[in-house]
Amino acid sequence: MKNQCCVLFVIVFFVSFSNKSLSQNSNPANRYIDINYFSRKKIKADSNIMYGVAANWKGKQDTLRVNVFYARLNNDSIKQRPFIMLLHGGGFHTEDDFSQKKQWNKLCLMLAQRGFVTATIDYRVGWDDKDKEWNPKAKIKSSSVFATYRAYQDARAALRFFVHHASYYGIDTTNIFIGGRSAGGDISLVTAFLSQKNIDSLVSRLIPESCHQLFGSLDSSTNTLTEQYKIRGVLNMWGPIPDTAFISKQEALAMPILLFHGTDDQSVPYKRFAPPVYPYTRDGSFNIALRYKHLGGCYQLNTKKKGGHGEDFSNEFLAEHISSFIKNVITDNCKSEEFETPVSLQSKIIALTSSSWFIPVTIALLIVFILFIRILIVRRRKRIFGKNTNNG
Repeated sequence: MKNQCCVLFVIVFFVSFSNKSLSQNSNPANRYIDINYFSRKKIKADSNIMYGVAANWKGKQDTLRVNVFYARLNNDSIKQRPFIMLLHGGGFHTEDDFSQKKQWNKLCLMLAQRGFVTATIDYRVGWDDKDKEWNPKAKIKSSSVFATYRAYQDARAALRFFVHHASYYGIDTTNIFIGGRSAGGDISLVTAFLSQKNIDSLVSRLIPESCHQLFGSLDSSTNTLTEQYKIRGVLNMWGPIPDTAFISKQEALAMPILLFHGTDDQSVPYKRFAPPVYPYTRDGSFNIALRYKHLGGCYQLNTKKKGGHGEDFSNEFLAEHISSFIKNVITDNCKSEEFETPVSLQSKIIALTSSSWFIPVTIALLIVFILFIRILIVRRRKRIFGKNTNNG
């Protein structure tokens, strides 16, 4: 009898402890907002998970992978969680500095600790770009258009992958959000708003080749999964859309959008790049917000006044705004808002010192300064020598 009482006590204690642990993670007022809703130890990180294989721009097979961050299901009272898929930038020919694994993974981890399932994906990059520098005024090459099309295919394949594995990761497939920075923002916007017909028409106006004929349809590459997906919202970090006219009223009402952009961005327009200065039209975050305002859709525009390309948008800033925005969307409390903040002095200093011309210019100025000091010293010595000669 005594042993039975001890066993009963242990069971009651364990159950009560488990319930207490789960109850700490079930308060809807804190979930998605509290930066430590889940501790780091409760987050599982699955790295380099293959979601597909496809030929890259050189004709070789690329293995496409994802990194996934999520609270273990036994630590979460909610078994179907909102999903955020993020895509890196880099002009479709490389991964940019911000998107290196440590930084992009950090943002995913910060969002996972707030209660989301998050992922950052690889997609095929590379095209015939000798300068390896994104120039929005450069003449359009067929190889660059091919690169964007391959990236659009991979993003769709990754979404099919996560819908297919939704039960494993604990994903709520009715709350899928896609986002990215720069080229990743471009991919996110196109995936959300442009159909195969839209893309085919756009490509035909840019180059003589047909991407559809060369590489297949947007939804038939990279893997053979056939699951359907529905995007709940878009998170655009200084990326462009070919034209805001592609955003229909139905889409604007169904998919709220979160926008981040600097007013002085020279790589991706804050408002619009258009011919004849630029080879084709691209609309930025400001014009996207205007389109949403006109159509009655819900949007949030975060502007950095005098900000350059992605300047002064820290992981902490992004995580805070992304999490609060998505929470408002999934709880049907989304409202359109616009915020404008100046670029910090620290960010300006970092941008200045990281510029490609900073080191050579600094060295040149230093040389000029040394020469100037040397001239002063020589002149002073001559004066002193002259005085000594006269005195002698």
